[in-house]
Amino acid sequence: MGRGFSVVLALVVLCSAFAGVGFVAGTTPLNAAVTNVTVTPDPAVPGERLVAEVTIENFASSSEAYRIDAVAIRNAGGRLDELSRVEDPGVISPGGSLTVPFGLRFRDPGEKTFRVVVYGEGQQTEDDLQLTYPLRVSVTDATPKVEVDLRRPVAGVTTNATVTLANGVDRELRNVEVRLDGDVTVERPRRVRSTLAAGETTTFGFEVTPETAGETDLDATVEYTLAGGPTRTVNASTTVTTRELDDRVRLRGNVSGGQVLVTATNLGNVAVEKLVLDASGDGASVGERVVSTLATGESRTVALPVESLDAPDGVATVSVAGTYEVADQPREVDGDTVVLRRAVALNATAADGGVSVQVSNLGSVSVERVVVRGSAPDAMVGQAVVPTLAPGGSATVTLPVSGLRRSADVSVTGR
Repeated sequence: MGRGFSVVLALVVLCSAFAGVGFVAGTTPLNAAVTNVTVTPDPAVPGERLVAEVTIENFASSSEAYRIDAVAIRNAGGRLDELSRVEDPGVISPGGSLTVPFGLRFRDPGEKTFRVVVYGEGQQTEDDLQLTYPLRVSVTDATPKVEVDLRRPVAGVTTNATVTLANGVDRELRNVEVRLDGDVTVERPRRVRSTLAAGETTTFGFEVTPETAGETDLDATVEYTLAGGPTRTVNASTTVTTRELDDRVRLRGNVSGGQVLVTATNLGNVAVEKLVLDASGDGASVGERVVSTLATGESRTVALPVESLDAPDGVATVSVAGTYEVADQPREVDGDTVVLRRAVALNATAADGGVSVQVSNLGSVSVERVVVRGSAPDAMVGQAVVPTLAPGGSATVTLPVSGLRRSADVSVTGR
């Protein structure tokens, strides 16, 4: 049986394209040769057992059978040490062939040159037979590429980390298992995939939470089995800077178009979620709006409807505020204070058959159902209603006057 030779690095075996040369003692024509050497797997990887199969042929033109005493793989060049030898593999009749397998392992990288040597003799003539065949082996390191990525982490905030696996090996990866750990809490730290074809790339996602600010290490371990080969492990690491949590949100408010406009800006380094904005104060009722998520650096403006303004003097002060969540923790934020005003101006002028009244909304909120009345000492003056007036808006109504016998002063009021 052949003697194995241990190795730990990937290798590629290149076999010469010409038949082996040899001689038979006492004769000139040669009727036998090493015609082929195949190696599987090709390429191999560190520590993997490869099989080199040497094929010896006795040509049909041969007049006798050859008994093969031994086949050896030897170092080429100055040193003739044998890597492996197979004793008495068999007899080859004219027109027949014999295949002799060798099991080999390699651990050192580089180009290696070997020589296959066949020893035998003719069964009839007992002439010595010796054949040779060159064998070159290239040992290279071929492993999948692994990259770990964690972008802009914040202490205490769950974020997404990725492990990218690129199969640069010439064989399929099987039973792939990826594990992630380090200075973080990892939810479900193990991922699996049944196969990854040669040349294919895939990415595994992990939810991680850095506990503290500062340098954060992430370590990925990938274990896989090569198709027809051994189980191997490859590791990759990365170090990133985790920032302190900054969850500031700024609220700016103003009144426009009868609504409270609120601009929310995320000044922090993490997205805020479930953001709800409102405004409150004595003498006024203002609605709320849901903004939901606000990304880092994002601003958004929403309009809060003024539902009522009940202050006796028509002036109310309301404060803008908001609630939101960061890393599932509730937060509150106060914003600007704004003033709501209700003010209506009346401008009356004489008109044919009555009094023309311009009604103007000088306040900051809409007004509804403005009733305009008139009165005179010796006449009857009717009334008119303005259904609604937006801030800055105006409307003109005419109050009918009857029973007037001479000119009179008319007073106009509104509510």
